[in-house]
Amino acid sequence: LGVGPLPFDKVLIESWGCDLLSTEAEGRQQIALHMFFDSSMGGYTGVRFSQIRLFSGFYEAVMRHYNDELPYHNSTHAVDILHAVYRLLQMTVAIQWVADVEVYALMVAALAHDVGHFGRTNPFLVEVGHALALQYNDASPLENMHCATLFTILADSAVDVFKNLASDGYKRARKVCVSTILHTDNAQHFDMVKDLARAYEVATEHCDRQALNGDDLMVPYRMDVLKKDS
Repeated sequence: LGVGPLPFDKVLIESWGCDLLSTEAEGRQQIALHMFFDSSMGGYTGVRFSQIRLFSGFYEAVMRHYNDELPYHNSTHAVDILHAVYRLLQMTVAIQWVADVEVYALMVAALAHDVGHFGRTNPFLVEVGHALALQYNDASPLENMHCATLFTILADSAVDVFKNLASDGYKRARKVCVSTILHTDNAQHFDMVKDLARAYEVATEHCDRQALNGDDLMVPYRMDVLKKDS
């Protein structure tokens, strides 16, 4: 089983011109599989940690948990965000400073980051005393539910795209997925912006020199900025 024909030239997938909002469901699935298996990143993500048939089953299971009657938090949005994360990982040359299993987990998390969404906001759930707000003590109830839903799906070995990982790799992948999805709560936004501003203030010289150096990551920037807290 291989990746099927793409709905448009793969060159578009390597750009911001990839129009997933106008792409039919089958085409979106082929684009997702391409990113995980046939792209420049496929060799150290999907190909290394999974198989196309297994991952296809996972993809379809995740898509079934998205509500396509919603205007925004639907399956199209899921693949659109996967593509955005894929492009950002490429543009930041993530392979030079992020472990392969973490890149893989980031892409899996992107695909599932809104799984199970039912079109309400966290403040609304807290205000009305929704069961999820009660379950998660008002702390990011939607995002906690998305994480739980993802790992409930993965509990089925037939679609568990992490089952080939060793124990340490699985722990790292789970940590990345949980942390990443929880940080999609808008309540986290300004704290993350402050963290970025602080990182720049501490290493302004490295950041400014890297900005002039293009895609070739300089060692001081990679070690003192990108990998500082890893």
